[in-house]
Amino acid sequence: SHVVLALLAILQTLQCRSYTRREIAMEQRTFKNYDDEVPELFKAIKDCKWTEVLDRCKYHPEEANIWVFKTNLTRSTVQWCVLPIHQACAREAPEPVISGLLKANPTSISAKGYQMSQQDRKSSPDKIDQDSGNLPIHYACEWGAAIEVLTQLLIAHPEAIKESDRRGLTPLEIVQRGENANKAEAISLLKEVEQHGVEFLAGDQGSRVAKLEKENAVLKRKLHMLVDALKLLMSGQQDMIDTALRTKKDMEDVEGLLQDMHISR
Repeated sequence: SHVVLALLAILQTLQCRSYTRREIAMEQRTFKNYDDEVPELFKAIKDCKWTEVLDRCKYHPEEANIWVFKTNLTRSTVQWCVLPIHQACAREAPEPVISGLLKANPTSISAKGYQMSQQDRKSSPDKIDQDSGNLPIHYACEWGAAIEVLTQLLIAHPEAIKESDRRGLTPLEIVQRGENANKAEAISLLKEVEQHGVEFLAGDQGSRVAKLEKENAVLKRKLHMLVDALKLLMSGQQDMIDTALRTKKDMEDVEGLLQDMHISR
């Protein structure tokens, strides 16, 4: 009987599903259908309301973890499925917005969004292969994000420089094929990262911080000088007012004296 029980236990173990790390991550994700319920954060990004986006990241950071997907008219297949950061990179969000999204959901930097071709579309978002898709840097390169945003994304996820999107293109290849306004600058940046890594970016970022601090110090000095000038001006005006009041008082005294002289006559 003990042997039978042992065999049954082994069979039950073999029948249990073996979950991979990717499948566990997939099952822990929260999905919202774009046609049914769009999170406020995602809606603000779609409308490019960046101040509102920053507020949602600060007070409702959980929304940065929600995957939003879109189905076809019959709801039989998923057309795309993305996180807020993917949408933000595609909408050319400014650097502070990307920072806010990464702070709210740090793991989103390596998450892959999906926009399936007709033959690859799945019936539900949980059936999408997490190993295929586009990283935030891929969306940023495709839609011409600012150089500061590209720099930020690369520093946060250096390995992304070598990763391919769903078409098999690296970030550099995406930019080279595109016609965005900052194409030349983006190509230069990505080539530098490919050749030397992101270390020089961190140094460059440090020099930018030092430059901003220096500019801030200059502005503070100018502000103090302006305040002093205003105080001096106001002080001068007060002196003029005091002089005018004294003159008026002297005139009144003279008039009083003249009146007294007329009366004495």
